[in-house]
Amino acid sequence: PPLPLELFPDLGDDLRAVLLRALCKSPAERYASAGAFVAALQAAADARSAAVVRESTLEQLETQAEALLAAGEWLEALDCCTQMVRLDPNRPATLEMLTEAKQGLDRKQAEAVQRRRLAEQYEQGLELFQAEKWQPAIVAFEIVAEGNPDFRDVQEKLTQAQDELQRARWYDEAIAHGEAEHWAEACSVWVRVLRDRLDYRDDDAAERLLNSVKRLLHRYHKLVSEYKKSCQMLALYEQLAVAGKMGIWQEALEAGEKLLAVAPDLKGVQLWTEHARQTLQIMANRAREDLKDARLVGEKNGPEMVRIPVGKFLYGDNKKKRELPEFWIDKTPVTNAEYARFVAATGRQPPAHWEGKIPPVWRGREKIVDHPVIYVSWHDATAYAKWAGKRLPAEEEWEKAARGVDGRIYPWGDEKPTPALCNFGQNEGGATPVGKYSPQGDSPSGCVDMAGNVWEWTASAYDKSSKVLRGGSWGVNPDHVRSALRLRSDLDDTRGDVGFRCARGSQ
Repeated sequence: PPLPLELFPDLGDDLRAVLLRALCKSPAERYASAGAFVAALQAAADARSAAVVRESTLEQLETQAEALLAAGEWLEALDCCTQMVRLDPNRPATLEMLTEAKQGLDRKQAEAVQRRRLAEQYEQGLELFQAEKWQPAIVAFEIVAEGNPDFRDVQEKLTQAQDELQRARWYDEAIAHGEAEHWAEACSVWVRVLRDRLDYRDDDAAERLLNSVKRLLHRYHKLVSEYKKSCQMLALYEQLAVAGKMGIWQEALEAGEKLLAVAPDLKGVQLWTEHARQTLQIMANRAREDLKDARLVGEKNGPEMVRIPVGKFLYGDNKKKRELPEFWIDKTPVTNAEYARFVAATGRQPPAHWEGKIPPVWRGREKIVDHPVIYVSWHDATAYAKWAGKRLPAEEEWEKAARGVDGRIYPWGDEKPTPALCNFGQNEGGATPVGKYSPQGDSPSGCVDMAGNVWEWTASAYDKSSKVLRGGSWGVNPDHVRSALRLRSDLDDTRGDVGFRCARGSQ
């Protein structure tokens, strides 16, 4: 007979086998009866139905297993995969899902072990925390946080333990400062201990802070008393030294006597005070010096004066010819030291920046006492001149002394100012000692500082309410140190860039 599959390719191997047996040539090889043949057909049909049911079951189990794997339900997924293996042990998808379920279950079990370990470590940390054993508690919490940063409230507990450890260390540090009587340091550390914890250690820290504050205040009051006494002595000593250096012997004597009243055993002060007393006695009998070498010294030991001969000179920017009689004018502006003698002798109010009746001694490396006196009004300058037996120069006199008779622009000639010739344009940042730019910046008559440094008052009126200033100052531009330049200022003005010099003779 022809082969069944050649006639019916879709017949299937199971029916092919049944038909071929039924068609065997040998009766012994065929089914024994029609009933047996039907039974074989029924078995093939039943097998086919069972295969369909098995495939449907496998598909359902596979879908369920995939969902369980996606949800991380490893144990349930493993059970589904086991059922699938029983139905079809050679199905590839089944084996892959079975492997994934086993691995997931292993991981889940490892994580459970890790959670148990972390929970045990966390509980140990809590016990140590409650026992105030901060360092080992921190170690325990750090292990938990390293294993799982989100484990319960481990981060909060770790922060609290670290804060408590730091606070405990501060507590010990503050006690150590107190034992060493370093009360300021102790107070500073106690404040840190008590920040947000005023009841720390049952108010013990607060009580210790109050005790440290009391000790610190006691020391403070003692130091303030000693400081005031030291300041008083230092001020008197400086007053004595400055007054002695500047020759204000009455002031030096008063300062020395006050200092000896506070500290009578200061031998150096005793010597200075006695020297001041003797010098005052000598000065009371000393004659005033007069003209010497074509120069005049003021009756009150004022600046050296120079003689300006009678004759004509070129005046102003227009260089008009003027003639003046002979007169004398101070070689330098009046200095702080010279003005201090006037203040000491007359009781006149000193310049605002002085320390009492004594000018500052130093600014950097420069002696302030040798600087031109500043912050003096026109009335102050006039009073000084009268006390010294002199007067303020007229602006014509000042200009002739500054530029000579040839009409030059500046005291040294027509060359524009440079930092080597005078103090101007902020190149010094303030006034400088008189004569610092001598002789290169001197006028033909030998006067110094007649360009820059400080403006100088004159006796000449600018208008009804102001007087003429001459000479420029340390802060002006080159054009403003011209000898012919005029500037106005009210009589009561006191400025940090205005001083004066005096004159004598016919006006």
